[in-house]
Amino acid sequence: MRIIEGSAIKNAVKELFIKLNYSPESLENVVFAKSEMDPFEKQLAEIIDKNHVMAKLENRPLCQDCGVAQVFVKIGKNVTFSDSPSLEILINKGVEESYSEGLLRKLTVRALRR
Repeated sequence: MRIIEGSAIKNAVKELFIKLNYSPESLENVVFAKSEMDPFEKQLAEIIDKNHVMAKLENRPLCQDCGVAQVFVKIGKNVTFSDSPSLEILINKGVEESYSEGLLRKLTVRALRR
């Protein structure tokens, strides 16, 4: 049986959620406003671009979406976790801590079973 340090999972989830809300790599060097847009579209895109720059300069979350936190996990057999009876509890705790420490809006976290 393999034992995985529970605090490492919780901390990784927390750090990932904070990073994704403050500096998503997928948006590096992205500019939404394009010259071929109609004036209204371009104005909205310029606002999004400005918000992206200001969030980075002021170290604020890029988006305060009120969606649902989703975590997809692939796990092998015979794995257990220290510090917790379940992986779900560790993930939920990491998400919870990311909201507090990252000053993020509280969302819903719910495990789905298949």
